[in-house]
This record gives sequence, structure tokens and C-alpha cells, in this order.
Amino acid sequence: MRVNLATRHPLFQSALDAIHVGTADYVSGEHERLASAVRNLTTGLLLLCKEKLRRLSPYDDILIYQNLMPAPDGSGLRLVRSGNKTVDRVEIEKRFKSFGVAADMKRLERVVEVRNTLEHHYVSGGMDSVRGAFVDGFRFLSSFLSDHLDVVPGEALGEDVWEMMLDQRAIYESMLEVCQQTLLQINWDQAPSTMRELLMSRGCTNCSSQLLRQLNPSNGDPFSIRLKCDACRVQKDIGDWMGEVIPLYYASAAYLSMTDGDPVPYDTCPECDHPAYAFDEGQCFACGFALPSKRCGRCGEGLTLHDYSLGSNFCDYCRHMLEQADRDD
Repeated sequence: MRVNLATRHPLFQSALDAIHVGTADYVSGEHERLASAVRNLTTGLLLLCKEKLRRLSPYDDILIYQNLMPAPDGSGLRLVRSGNKTVDRVEIEKRFKSFGVAADMKRLERVVEVRNTLEHHYVSGGMDSVRGAFVDGFRFLSSFLSDHLDVVPGEALGEDVWEMMLDQRAIYESMLEVCQQTLLQINWDQAPSTMRELLMSRGCTNCSSQLLRQLNPSNGDPFSIRLKCDACRVQKDIGDWMGEVIPLYYASAAYLSMTDGDPVPYDTCPECDHPAYAFDEGQCFACGFALPSKRCGRCGEGLTLHDYSLGSNFCDYCRHMLEQADRDD
């Protein structure tokens, strides 16, 4: 059953209004309005997510609020809100997972990243970054409105806004294809298994745009790539780029590991000094170094990355025991 657009809930209408304002800022072409364009677009997308949670709420729009607590209701317990703070992107994603809402949250995350970048930094060539955010927003909108809010996107947003987004998508996808073609010669078999996917998905570490190209399209060595962002014009060697991306990529796993007292999933590479050696890959994303298979000269245990970085032939324990023996002598 389709939603009657003439009787939209105020939350839903606020989401569409924010998207309209963001679109107007974008269409103006004025550089000083770019941050406002993405800010309003992001606000609209997050409000659409809250609208979905509102519809899933059993009472009082309860699922849109961040802080919930149990309270007696006479015959049992029910959740009530504590304060008026509503859910953020991270909490929205958690609740969507709990309720089986299969939305493309990666695209929403990229829009939020561009918003954060433009809010805190001046980015030259920002129009291409904003175009990327609008294309990701368009893709999120087109599926979310139809699949989860049961409305026709063109009817909800208005045909003028919808046509503009279709045009921008075509422009951006053409630019993205040109960038990705510069990576066709890369021999990914030499690289960690997730390196290609990471390079394609994470985007520029300066402006969050996906428009990353290889300056030398004939290069086939994944660890000799020099990248240029067509949005903000920043250039970086793959080692510097991976040194920034890998800590972000493994951030959640690293936090859980530290909480549980387990080793973190990545470390500084002893060969290139970038924090890009991933233990699950057994290789450095920045330079390709793989820890050689060597064993402790005293106990036979395999040597660790730390042992290798010290240039030692002994494991931590045996090294400590040998040093203790030397002191005792």
C-alpha cells in the first residue's frame, strides 16, 4: 500500500524539505554553499532513516530516541525515552540490523564523511566531492524511499529534483569510470586480498571523494601506485594513503581486541614504518612486506613481527631469559 503523500508525517516532510534545500544549494554552483548543500542532504537522509524507525516503533515513536530505559506500566515493563536526543547514524545502523532493515548504510556513511570534511576543512575542487556525495545520496534515496518507506522517489522529491540527481549521477559515474580505468594494469595478485576493494571504496583521505586515479596508468605494481584525487587535487603515494586508511579500516576490530585483551589486528610495518601491516592478511598494505617464517633459536616458537623489527633471532620470552642470564653472570 502506497503512502498518501498529501498526509505526510512532519518528520518525513522535514526530511524531504532538507533534501530540497540541499539540492538548491548544490544547484546554485556557489562554492560557499557547498558545505550547506551536503549538510542539508545529510540531515534529510538521516531524517528519512528516523522516519523508518518511527514507523517501526510500537508506540510513542520510541525507536527514534537514543536513550531508552525500562519503566513499569502497570502490567509489566515498557521502554521510555530518557531525554529528547535522537539516534545518530551509528545507532540507526544498529537498530536497522536488529529489525532486519537492509539499507545501504555504506553509502550513507560516505555522505556523512563528505559532510564532516567540508564542515571542518576548506577543500579546493569541492564541487566534485559534493557531486559524489549527491550521487551516493541519490542511490541511497532511490532504494530507501521505495523499499523501506513505500513511496515513489520522483513523486516524493519532485520531478525537478529527481531529474537533477539523475543528471549528476550520469556525470559522476562517467568521471568515476575514467579514474578506475587507470588501475586496470595493476597486478592485484601481489597485494593483500582486500587491497583492491579498499582502494575502490574508501576514497580520498583528504576530501572523501571516490575520484581517485593512478597518475601512471601503465604501472602494474600495487605498491608503486601514486594516487591523485580529481576532486581536491591532492596526490599521495599508496604507502601514505594506506598508512591513513588501515587504522580506520581496522578501528572497530582494534577496539574490540583491546577491550578483550587480544592483540590488535594491525601494526607498524618494520620495513616501511607505516601502520599498515595486517595480521589477517600476513602482509603490509603499504609496501607488500610479508613476515618471513622464522623460528626462535632457543625454543623453536615462530618469531613475531616485533621480534623481526628488533632484528632478533629469539622470541620475547627467550630474549628475556637470555638477558636475565647475562645479568646474573
